[in-house]
This record gives sequence, C-alpha cells and structure tokens, in this order.
Amino acid sequence: GVEDPTTGIIPNEQTQLGNQITNQQSQISRQQATVTTLQTNLTAEISKADATIASLESQVSYVTGLFAQYTGALSTQSSGLQTL
Repeated sequence: GVEDPTTGIIPNEQTQLGNQITNQQSQISRQQATVTTLQTNLTAEISKADATIASLESQVSYVTGLFAQYTGALSTQSSGLQTL
C-alpha cells in the first residue's frame, strides 16, 4: 500500500511536494514581477529628481551670478567708478 500508484503514501507525497514546488515557483514569479515594477518606478522617480536638481543648480548659478554682478556694481560705485 505504501507504493500503490493511486493510494500509496509515496505517490501522494510526491504529488503534494510537486504542488508545493509549483505554488512556490508561481509566488517567486509574482514577486519578481513586483520587484521589476518597483525598480522601473524608482528609476523613473530618480530621473525626475535628477532633472529637478539640475534645474535648481542652474537657478542657483543664475541667482549667484546676479548677486555677484549686483555686489560688484556696488563696490565699483563706492570706489568712485561708474558702472555700465
């Protein structure tokens, strides 16, 4: 009875283990798909953040230049020189 192909303990255990393996493989596939989706979304968010940072750095450079021109104009005026 242990090895009976339809009611034996060994064939039943083989079937149950096969089902467990199949279920775990399906779960792994679903979780891999989730990880891939998260990776894609995070990559897109990082790209957006990088673009925003680049834009802000450009604005800082522009404003810093304006301040440099303004303070330079004030220092030339105070020394008696005319500015453009």
